[in-house]
Amino acid sequence: MGYWAPEVRGPANYMATISGRFHAGYLPEDAYISELVASLNQINAGVTTTVDTSQVSLTPAHTDACISGLRESGRRAVFAYAAGAGPASQFPRDIVRLRKQYFSSSDQLLTLAMNAQPDEEQWKLARSVGAPIVSHIVGGGFGDLAGVGKAGLMGPDNEYIHCTQLSEDHLEADCRYGRQGFAGPAIEMQMRHGMPPLQTALDHGIRPSLSVDVECNMTADMFSIMRTAFTLQRGAGE
Repeated sequence: MGYWAPEVRGPANYMATISGRFHAGYLPEDAYISELVASLNQINAGVTTTVDTSQVSLTPAHTDACISGLRESGRRAVFAYAAGAGPASQFPRDIVRLRKQYFSSSDQLLTLAMNAQPDEEQWKLARSVGAPIVSHIVGGGFGDLAGVGKAGLMGPDNEYIHCTQLSEDHLEADCRYGRQGFAGPAIEMQMRHGMPPLQTALDHGIRPSLSVDVECNMTADMFSIMRTAFTLQRGAGE
């Protein structure tokens, strides 16, 4: 199943099928179990720290259930609060409640971020509660990254995932702010995001980290992800 590839943007892509259809049937209990089981599976694979860009905050109850599952797992995590489909979602304003209710301490195992596309108002709200900003970037499919860069809105609290199909303007803006980037080379190729930008990032002085993403499609084993990155670089002659 593709994601943003032009030839598969019809009814059979990830956003339309998973977010547009399946998410609507998720109960808070489903969100809790998913967070807990995924966390325990990753701990078993040796991954004890993660950034969770959970996208099932259909209601505040779903958000609370996600946080509960992460907390019960006992691992260190950043919960990147994200939008959920449907009219009951309280994104982004519910982040104010989350900060007060769950994230009042800065030294706890579970900390807060906002998963938001390039958007001035959403980024402003995240910064007002001291939450870092995590954004999925696949070309221009998730918003105008170059535009927010030119507007001076980028900062050291921004983290970007995938970063495929980026123009030179994007990369130069990122470099000025010491971009923190997460590359998921296996999933980016499997879901047709575009070529994982490992060498491009290195050529611009950016040191990307590795991630899994979409565990139902790809293993949570980070050694497999490292082997994928290594094989990709060897295949590219780097």
